[in-house]
Amino acid sequence: MDRVFASRLMSRFRQILGYLALGCFFGLVLLLRLRGSIFRLAPDPNFDMFDEARHSSLLTVFRVGYEGYISVVPRLISHAAAVFPIGYTALVGSTLTSLVWLSTAIGSFWIIKSQTSKTYLALLASLMVVLVPAGKESSLGNSGNAKWQVFILLVLVTSSKEFIGRFPKTTLFVTFLSGFSHPLSLIAVIPVIHSSFGTDANVRRISRMVLGLSFVIFVIQLFAFRISGANPTRVVRTSWYWHWSGFFSFWNFNFIVPLMVCVTVALLGLSIRLFAKQATAPAALVALTGFVIGIVSYRQGNGLTDRYFVAPTVLGWISLIQLVGQTRGRLLAACRSVMLVVGVVLLWAVVTWFRSSSYINSGPTWHSEIRRLRQVCNDIPTEYVEAQLSIGVANVRCGDLAGMDQ
Repeated sequence: MDRVFASRLMSRFRQILGYLALGCFFGLVLLLRLRGSIFRLAPDPNFDMFDEARHSSLLTVFRVGYEGYISVVPRLISHAAAVFPIGYTALVGSTLTSLVWLSTAIGSFWIIKSQTSKTYLALLASLMVVLVPAGKESSLGNSGNAKWQVFILLVLVTSSKEFIGRFPKTTLFVTFLSGFSHPLSLIAVIPVIHSSFGTDANVRRISRMVLGLSFVIFVIQLFAFRISGANPTRVVRTSWYWHWSGFFSFWNFNFIVPLMVCVTVALLGLSIRLFAKQATAPAALVALTGFVIGIVSYRQGNGLTDRYFVAPTVLGWISLIQLVGQTRGRLLAACRSVMLVVGVVLLWAVVTWFRSSSYINSGPTWHSEIRRLRQVCNDIPTEYVEAQLSIGVANVRCGDLAGMDQ
């Protein structure tokens, strides 16, 4: 009995060490991508959320922001960063945001491994979370866009009967967190529709709870948007843009390739399910979700917003990995061929757009700006001073700088 216990304990210990090593590897990839941008604040959402967190209670994480909806994850990051000296806001904010990315990557690894029983497929799938090419423009280390990582995690969680069955409380927590961080999270639970009609009574019950909770939170978000007085064009733009002046390969790639991958996987999965009677529903539903969020986001951002490319790219690639792991027989070779072609295209994109862009990696570092502003406040007493960002400025209170040796 003692030997059995010791064996299980060692197995669990090795598993924990393995996930820690995986987290360190993913963290290194993100660090290489971030480099200088980890010391800078992104112009959007600027410093305002961090400033609000520094001067308000933790309950304000549920406050309706300038976006017109409740966004808990970015505000939680802001409140955590507010615990540290103001000169470290950019560094702490980027680090905490990266931890959200790491959590999604590790969660993706566990889910894909449990679905496919293949470690190499799980690694290939989860790598896209931290390597996604679209992330380089404005998402890497940007707390305002961390909600997209929780959205991706929710899609994958709801596609996994294994995860729902083993971690029901975590499933509901991710649903809650994503719903109160992103008004479009109702789309993320498309995959759970399948498990809500499954044979496992416990999975079926939790799946239906996820659907109900998502719908209730979506209604709350709609109500929040209505009472916020935000401009309705934030949700549906009056015009769409395509090939504006200066349109280049980054935008072409991110508009077209992820959606093509999602459509291909959805059609392949449906065909295999109908004609070969193989269980490919999780892959097809994840791909469908990626396509839907891509189209809705493009419409919402009228073709000008790069952060909307992240989820379709990650979900498209992971759904393709799921399809390969779920397909058997002669059709497996066809799926592998598609994966190889898509993998080569994505690898080119990853190498081409690996490092963070000038939008989040230019201008003075936040720490150096705080040191400069502290001197300005000492020389010329005023309430606010302007910190330079890569684009535009951020207003900082002199009162927050008084007496600080930054």
